[in-house]
Amino acid sequence: MIIKELYLKNFGKFNGTYCSLDEHMQVFYGENEYGKSTIYAFIKAMLFGMERGRGRAAGKDEFSRYEPWENPNYYAGEMRFVCGDRTFCLKRHFDRYGRNAVLYCEDDGEELSVEDGDLQMLLGGITLGAFENTAAIGQLTARPGQTLAEELKNYAANYYASGSSEVDLKCAVDTLKERKKTTEKAIKKCVETQKQELEKLQVAEQYMKNDMAKLQENAAQEKKKLLTLQESRRSESDCKHEQGEFLTEGKQSLTGAVSGGLPRAGVLLCILGTLLLTAGVLKNFTGNPWFYSIPWFVLPAGAAILAAGILSCLAGRKYTRKKSGDSFRTSSGEDAKKAVAAQNEIERAEWELQRIYGQLTEKQIELGNIQEQKEELLVPGDAQRRLEERKEALELAMEHLTACASKMTEQFGERLNREASQILAEVTEGKYTRLFVGDNLQLSVFCGGNHISVEQLSRGTVEQIYFALRMAALNLLYEEKIPVIFDDAFGCYDEKRLKSTLKWLSNQDRQVIIFTCQRREQEIIEMLKRK
Repeated sequence: MIIKELYLKNFGKFNGTYCSLDEHMQVFYGENEYGKSTIYAFIKAMLFGMERGRGRAAGKDEFSRYEPWENPNYYAGEMRFVCGDRTFCLKRHFDRYGRNAVLYCEDDGEELSVEDGDLQMLLGGITLGAFENTAAIGQLTARPGQTLAEELKNYAANYYASGSSEVDLKCAVDTLKERKKTTEKAIKKCVETQKQELEKLQVAEQYMKNDMAKLQENAAQEKKKLLTLQESRRSESDCKHEQGEFLTEGKQSLTGAVSGGLPRAGVLLCILGTLLLTAGVLKNFTGNPWFYSIPWFVLPAGAAILAAGILSCLAGRKYTRKKSGDSFRTSSGEDAKKAVAAQNEIERAEWELQRIYGQLTEKQIELGNIQEQKEELLVPGDAQRRLEERKEALELAMEHLTACASKMTEQFGERLNREASQILAEVTEGKYTRLFVGDNLQLSVFCGGNHISVEQLSRGTVEQIYFALRMAALNLLYEEKIPVIFDDAFGCYDEKRLKSTLKWLSNQDRQVIIFTCQRREQEIIEMLKRK
């Protein structure tokens, strides 16, 4: 990629400013406040866009820093660049209301989409973070950040695992992590739903047990009541039986007394009266002297006694019938009513008891169903088991990918060490020929038979080591030749180091853009061009 032309329509202090760039090495020289950093920020904004910060950070971000001095609502620029032998034009509006980006090929008029990633594809997939850690080097910022370490590890895993850097294993691991999070949320939701259902069933179970306890209490009361009624009925039956026997005996005694006493007396009186009456008659008609001894009043007395006997017999029979009938009618009516009432009470008690037992049976069945549902909820369901299995599979895949990436990074480290060591040897003119890159970009050099940590070296040498690492990473990570930009990055370089570094850059097939407030970079480049 080669940047051909910049047009700062309205960006920072510049308004309608054109800048044409050399295809190989371009130096922007100027004193402070010349606008070098503004042009550098414009290149980054055109390549990667510019987002406005939020909150307090919005007042100090690059969007606010390079907002146009005049007419801030018109915040825009253009860039022309060559990529793959084709010339493209990129137009951007950065203002908060009309922000957009247009990209098209000037050779055939084909319009591309920045939002869909066409520009990033032309840049070889490099991101803003990776660009700032490799191709863009500012003043006293030569040390690459953690982003570069992650990029290198990811590239190593991709390249050695698939034979191509196009397969992003880090992205794959991140995708697996997101899927794991989604799966864990689904599992958590299942567990919470299961817990809520279990709590509902526990409440229903307690209510059911309380209802059953009340029904059992009611059943005990009704059973006790029924037993009391049945016992009372049996007692009344026995009493009436005894009373019946007593009445029968009394009735027999009374009947015997009346029918046996009065009729018998009446019969005797009738017999006596008859005899007396016969004696009186014989006296009157026979004239027998024996009969003359019988008093004259015997005849009337006999008649009277006979009549009294007949009346006694009749009175005894009538009295017996009356007593017997009255006693039967009185006892039978009252007993029948009491018996019917008692039987009705017993039947009602039996029916109520059966009803309570029926409700208890239904409650018992419902309680059994609730307890079965609780047991089922205590065991993870099919959906939850599938989610658990999926989570285990994702964890296993992540583990294998991570192990693979770690192993491949070790192999890639050797390649990175060779590339960076070769660059460092050239820019230090053979003083340091071996650079070792450890985990998280822990750096050391081999000199005089010893490993020396970068913290023990001078600031200028450290800057060259970081420069070598950045350039090696840039060569290994991205096939597209992204321009290298230096913004007052050589302040710690002496003349010798600067000359060797610029010489190495001039031999690379890559566009180099240098922003500086010193003339020595321009002078060295012109000298190198003459050679």
